[in-house]
Amino acid sequence: MGGREIFTILRSSFSDVRLQVRMALTGLLVFFLNVAAQSLVFESLGTPVSPVAITLAIALGLAAGLLTGTPGGVATTEAAMVGLYVAMGVGSVEATAGVLLYRGIHYVLVLALGLPSLFFCRGENKQMERSRYEPAEEEPPGSEKPRLESPPGSIG
Repeated sequence: MGGREIFTILRSSFSDVRLQVRMALTGLLVFFLNVAAQSLVFESLGTPVSPVAITLAIALGLAAGLLTGTPGGVATTEAAMVGLYVAMGVGSVEATAGVLLYRGIHYVLVLALGLPSLFFCRGENKQMERSRYEPAEEEPPGSEKPRLESPPGSIG
């Protein structure tokens, strides 16, 4: 799939208002599931952190990772989140442990769900490419369809 096809798909996807609403709702759901996961990690470490602090740290940490352009925000997101938690009163050891555990679990889940999806999509893409370039099967002799002829006196 080339860049033009991807652009065409994205353009048609973003012109569909119902799809935009579904994407926004799914994004919010995933974000708040991440907030819940980070909260559970801190609880398991015996360090309760307010949901507001967790929401802010995740949102700003993800923004920092996105703005730096590192793949998946690796290292930048974690550093920003640790710094934000420490600034909000969480101990540096607890903040570092909580963020690294949370992000580790996050990446394990992304890989566990994403890799099978990647291989499935690559297989589907290869199958589509093969069918695109394979010649059409020829019909066996004698199975030709009769030609329709125009009535006498008609054009064509």
